[in-house]
Amino acid sequence: RDWIYVEDHNRAVWQIVNDGKTGEKYNIGGENEWQNIKLLHKVIELTSAEVGKSAAEVEKTIVHVKDRPGHDARYAIDCTKIKKELGWERKMTFEQGLSMTVKWYLTHPDWVNHILSGEYKNWISRNYSDR
Repeated sequence: RDWIYVEDHNRAVWQIVNDGKTGEKYNIGGENEWQNIKLLHKVIELTSAEVGKSAAEVEKTIVHVKDRPGHDARYAIDCTKIKKELGWERKMTFEQGLSMTVKWYLTHPDWVNHILSGEYKNWISRNYSDR
């Protein structure tokens, strides 16, 4: 997978809206491919360090599942066009962005609990249902 920090992605979308050519398509990529399992280990490492737990203990809880049939071995994004035509560049390294993301989730438990409760689905239903 190609991973990118959310603020870099949002800046790219905004730049496309403002500077992109109508009808053109621009791929937004972080030029940063990680296998999901390696990303999981990194998230565990960062989270464990923040909360003072042993990463090794948390990693023991990983449950491996079979790949689904037809699972792609690689997802890659070529973002050359947005870089060349619009001058866009990501500003955040993946490691910096991931660290900030982990810290955000750890400092916003109310938001996390709201999502885990499923209440957001009711909001979507109230605001986007066909009445």
